Amino acid sequence: MKTILLTAAGAALSSARLHSANIPASRAIADSDEPCAAISAIKSSEPSSFLYDPDLALACLHSVPVNQDVDPQLVDELKVYLEFQTTLSYLKDPPKGYDNPPVDLMGGMDAIKQNITNGFYYSEYEVQMAIATLLTSAHDGHLGFQSDISSVFSFETRSPLVSASRDGIELPQIYVWEDLMFPFLGGGPSFTPSPVTRINGQDIEEYLDGLIVQSLLHDADARYNDLFYSTPRSSIQGGTFGFTSIGQYAGAWINTTHLHGTMTSFQNVAVSHLDFTGVEDGGSFYSKFCTGLHAAPLLDPTDSSLHTGTDSESPEDEPSAVTTPTPRPTAFGYPYPVVKHSGNAVGGYFLNGTDVAVLSMPTFTAGDTISDVQEYQDVVTTFIQEALKDGKTKLIIDLRGNGGGNTVLGFDTFKQLFPSIEPWGASRFRAHEAFFQIGNLLEPYISDAALAKSDPEMYRYLQRNFTNYNYVATLTENNTDFASWKDYYGPHEFNGDNFTSLTRYNFSDPASTSYFNSNVTGYDNRTKIFSQQPFATENIVMLQDGYCASTCAIISELLKEQAGVRTIAMGGRPQNGPMQGVGGTKGALTLKGSQINAQATLALANLTTSQDQLEELLGTPIGTVANALLPQVRSYTGGAFLGTGLQINAVDNIRDTDVEGQTPLEFVYEAADCRLFYTLSSVVNVTAAWAQVANAAWGNGTCVPDSKSPPSSVTGGQGSDEQEGAAGIVRPGSAVIAFMLAELLPFYYEPMLVVFVCKLSCIAPCSI
Repeated sequence: MKTILLTAAGAALSSARLHSANIPASRAIADSDEPCAAISAIKSSEPSSFLYDPDLALACLHSVPVNQDVDPQLVDELKVYLEFQTTLSYLKDPPKGYDNPPVDLMGGMDAIKQNITNGFYYSEYEVQMAIATLLTSAHDGHLGFQSDISSVFSFETRSPLVSASRDGIELPQIYVWEDLMFPFLGGGPSFTPSPVTRINGQDIEEYLDGLIVQSLLHDADARYNDLFYSTPRSSIQGGTFGFTSIGQYAGAWINTTHLHGTMTSFQNVAVSHLDFTGVEDGGSFYSKFCTGLHAAPLLDPTDSSLHTGTDSESPEDEPSAVTTPTPRPTAFGYPYPVVKHSGNAVGGYFLNGTDVAVLSMPTFTAGDTISDVQEYQDVVTTFIQEALKDGKTKLIIDLRGNGGGNTVLGFDTFKQLFPSIEPWGASRFRAHEAFFQIGNLLEPYISDAALAKSDPEMYRYLQRNFTNYNYVATLTENNTDFASWKDYYGPHEFNGDNFTSLTRYNFSDPASTSYFNSNVTGYDNRTKIFSQQPFATENIVMLQDGYCASTCAIISELLKEQAGVRTIAMGGRPQNGPMQGVGGTKGALTLKGSQINAQATLALANLTTSQDQLEELLGTPIGTVANALLPQVRSYTGGAFLGTGLQINAVDNIRDTDVEGQTPLEFVYEAADCRLFYTLSSVVNVTAAWAQVANAAWGNGTCVPDSKSPPSSVTGGQGSDEQEGAAGIVRPGSAVIAFMLAELLPFYYEPMLVVFVCKLSCIAPCSI
């Protein structure tokens, strides 16, 4: 079988193609009883090495012995932090309509501990994968534990796939992303991409079904989309024409068979930038990597299986001065913007020849400094102002790939678009003894108004480090003050578990959003940014792909439920019918294990009034939390704060119409108003995707059959009788918008050594 190596600029076609990862022959598995020693030898002989044969890496991981003395304690201490997970009872006994099997996290942990004791696991890697698999089964992007051993290698591939329909009407098929980009990588316009029908000899859909179970997303269509290359996510990760993370081991090669007979082989790799000096076998591997912080950070911590852009109040993560590289003129894979964030967190675009503006928001994680966050806020303001100046009357809010970020940025964006609506955003914590004890120790200090004057430094310290327990700075569901800590704590019983009272942000009190360090639009010095709603509600549409989570879920809830904004979802499984726009966690806050541990420790160290009280509390749940250090020691760190590998969902988001029942939105099905399949053009060209959405929302585009205005959508719930063919809305009296794709914004790419700007057409590839 003839093979051809493809270069960065493209290559000739043949009946077979080989995509090699350029791993030298010396990196293949040797006849060695100690695969970890083989990797150490490779690293020693080639210090710059970071790509390894995945089979060799997996064999090394499986040679690491189980620590039967420590691992049972690790499981017990993980359960200590799971007490702060709000969805325990709902996962064990889900409400009607939740489309995932029940999972008993506490019982599952007990089973893993028993298996460790019984010698069921043959390697430490198996133990940690069992824990990870259990937590992943909750399909909660705020919940996870990435241990040290699972962080040493990242398994990656060079075969990103995409799902697209030939014409937007036929059911989508699977393509190699590079094939659809082939004309723009120097391959010429004559190449016709062929869909993938099999991978490693297995039917393509069966193969993909096997990968979906590893997803942290709760929606099946979102999990399906998550398997494929995403331009929005790549835009904030710097872009990729190289390797893509595939999570766990998936073999040494990925062999694809195409409809027209072509076979393509992609070599997988194991990536590690760690120093293996002294690693001679599985035991020495454990000693080096599984007993504390890594000697060196991984190069790319974004390859974590956890959402890295989710909301987290981080009292220990103080903004710092950093050197910021010169920003690119465009985000990766995007046209030139009207305005954008220097870190590509948000950008504004105009569709040429139309009255449509696009606010692209692939993340609410703005950066490490206060100025980064304020820049995000200012970019949104500037873009709205520029759109109005240019006569734009319609707005697409592109939230694809948005896994969350700074919570208040979601509220701020909502207030810029709807200045007259007071955002709801009520949420609650799980009520349990350790949570109560921390807040109870804090109350005498935080309720002391005199302390703010007599010792402002101490008062600020308490506000910054105990935000979750600071009932003085938050409001009740009725926007009134809490009378006391007990008034805040409750508890209130729902679904067989206990929860705190519903709380809402007090945006007029800086302490309520102290980690944001900026005023929210509509409050304090930002009350006059927009006095009127800049776009009519019927002229706004959210664009989502199911990846939306956390802060993204919060703003989606505000836009949909309070403002009545419609949603168009793109992609999903190859079947007709509705799709959810928000398929990620709808929790309102994630906490790291290190944060929970620090709050318990600080409370005991600084808020107790006597040695006797301290010693007494050390034997109670708060003391157990303070002493639960193994999850932090055994966590992936990526060179960052100790314990970032463990996180839980600390807060449920509750709808304003469900105050009595209080079902977490995580368990509520919400279909989009319209669903679209990506076309061969729109799956690789964000401008074509925006045009497709605009045509469906305000033109003559059609939704996927049986997906328009389902009952749980804005338009379905309102029972409107929209015109057939539109995305579930009675359109304004303007003429149907004609979108000439030849007039779309320039399509900017910078693939490796090939830099070009072109205009992309749906019917003919562009030329360089």
